[in-house]
Order: sequence, then C-alpha cells, then structure tokens
Amino acid sequence: MNNELFCSRGKEQTKRPHLYEDCGLDNIWLVDGFTIVHRNGEDLIEPEDVEGLHKAIARHIVCHRKGLMGREVRFIRRALDMTQGELAHRLGTGVQTVARWEKDKVNIPGPEDRLLRITTILGVTEPDAFAQLIMEMPKNLDDLDEGPERPISFKHNHFWEEAQMEAA
Repeated sequence: MNNELFCSRGKEQTKRPHLYEDCGLDNIWLVDGFTIVHRNGEDLIEPEDVEGLHKAIARHIVCHRKGLMGREVRFIRRALDMTQGELAHRLGTGVQTVARWEKDKVNIPGPEDRLLRITTILGVTEPDAFAQLIMEMPKNLDDLDEGPERPISFKHNHFWEEAQMEAA
C-alpha cells in the first residue's frame, strides 16, 4: 500500500503528516484533524472524527485497491461495526472463511469480494452517490494498480468524506 494522506477541510495542516498506526493499516498518514496526546511517555494521535475518518479509509480501500489484504478486510469489517459472523452472514459465507481472509490464509473469491465492496460502499456512502459508485466499480477495478502511485487526500465535508485525487 502506498502512502495515503487524510485531511479535513478548513483545518490548518501540520508541518508534517503523522502516521496513524492505531487503525491497523500501513502507510495511513494524517495531515490534520487530530491532536497529539502525551500518555505514559508516548505521543498518541487522537483523530477528531474517528468514525468519519474510518469510513473514508474504508471507502478508499474498496474503491482503490484491486486485491484486498487481510488487515484491510478486518479494517473494513470494523469500520462497518460488524462481527465476523455478521459479515459472513451478509456475504453468504462462513465465519471461519472470514477469519481466514483476515489472516491472509486464503484470498477472497470474486463474488464475495464484489459483495464486500458493495456492502462497504452502502455502509459508508451517502445514498445519492451510492448508485454512481456501484455503476463505476467494474470499470474502476480493472484499472486499479495500473496508474502511477500518488498520495490521496480526503477533504471533510460535514460528516461525509469526499475523495479528492491529487497529483503527486
């Protein structure tokens, strides 16, 4: 996964992005919209809107990642506030299958991959944008990982995040 940058509209950017390790994903960097708290001798990042940030990251993953890794599946499931059993039921598979996906033991088959993406988009996207994203998904998935790597910045718009691709 290349570096992913997340920021909020109207917030002053910090001098340098901070790695957001608490989300469980590699290379997620916060530009603003957080405070640094000092606890037990450590600097911890506390995002202002954790739920909004996690929804933005989940939406980005399903719209811009061709093959989902286990930790991304786990992140998406948690962003949707689902247990492994609930996700398995939603996707028509078993709990152990979801656990194996999250541990990178097996890859997600095509139909379950698409249904996971649709379920995620439905859970994190405004209704008006949902249909457009679903219609564009098959074409976009074919093009993923083909273009040049570039940082991604999310601009906060009320409670929803809008992805804005920025040239590197």
